[in-house]
Amino acid sequence: MAPFVYFKRRELRIVKVAILGAGALGLLWGARLAELPYELTFITRTIEQKEKLNEQGLTITTLSKQTKKFQVIATWMGEQDLPIFDLILVTVKQLHLPQVIPLLQRCSHEKTLLLFFQNGMGHESSIIQLQQRTRTYAVVTTEGALRKSSTEVCHTGKGEAWIGSFPYEEGKSYTFIQPFLQVFQQEGTSDFIQYDSKVKQRMWEKLAINSVINPLTTFYRVKNGELISGKYDEMMKAIFAEAIGVINQMGFQLDEETMFQRVLEVCRRTAQNQSSMLQDLLKGNRTEIDHINGIIVSLGKKLHIPTPVNEQMVQQIHRLEYEVQSKRV
Repeated sequence: MAPFVYFKRRELRIVKVAILGAGALGLLWGARLAELPYELTFITRTIEQKEKLNEQGLTITTLSKQTKKFQVIATWMGEQDLPIFDLILVTVKQLHLPQVIPLLQRCSHEKTLLLFFQNGMGHESSIIQLQQRTRTYAVVTTEGALRKSSTEVCHTGKGEAWIGSFPYEEGKSYTFIQPFLQVFQQEGTSDFIQYDSKVKQRMWEKLAINSVINPLTTFYRVKNGELISGKYDEMMKAIFAEAIGVINQMGFQLDEETMFQRVLEVCRRTAQNQSSMLQDLLKGNRTEIDHINGIIVSLGKKLHIPTPVNEQMVQQIHRLEYEVQSKRV
């Protein structure tokens, strides 16, 4: 058996790990962690997915088109006797986060490391409801993933990941998370994930990028790479300029030109990926538009900064949500 990682005597030993939410990102990270020395459990939102993961295992198609299959353990979030975990990756959508806070409280202890992967902003209001759970972190990633089924995922875009204390002050946060990061170093896969003490800056940067890619790919129903075809340049720049104007007024100094090049780079690196917002719409689910472009609109109103293009995108995506859901009734 591969050795467990210790940081200090009497300090937390990471043994039991859970992934709460088995969507595209959850399955991607599940495949990654299945190769590491942990007791891994998926906590699913449906009984059906729990049963399929237990019966069929998890299958991933890597960036190199290699197929890997892992036997995994899954449980349903409605179970009353959930285990207590040392590390939990929370990959549910932003809009579902308030619903799972009681569950996180129940299946964690005071030293549990809680990693939140949500897009957009606003989830700090949910996180702070946890009692005596201060080892909380935000993870910002630019990777692309597509869930083919409840047990299959494709890694569709190479990216990076940053992790940092959120929403609490830095303190000893790096000390607590270091054993988790060291495992990736030992496996030789630490190049894509790194600790960032200014992770909130990363979160706003990602929100700026997502404010362009997510609504446009969803409205036009195209993959990320299509946005750099030239047909959408004017709209991309209009959305982005409003977002940067609001974010910088909040005290985060983002260079508009540099950041826009990052938007284009993400589109290139995840060219074959469907944005998470588009995936949600196609499944008939609510999107995270209110937590991305909606945040820009609401902050713009508070700061007296006009954001008409972002407001238009919010309205259009909500209209599409209504149309898709109406057809399912």
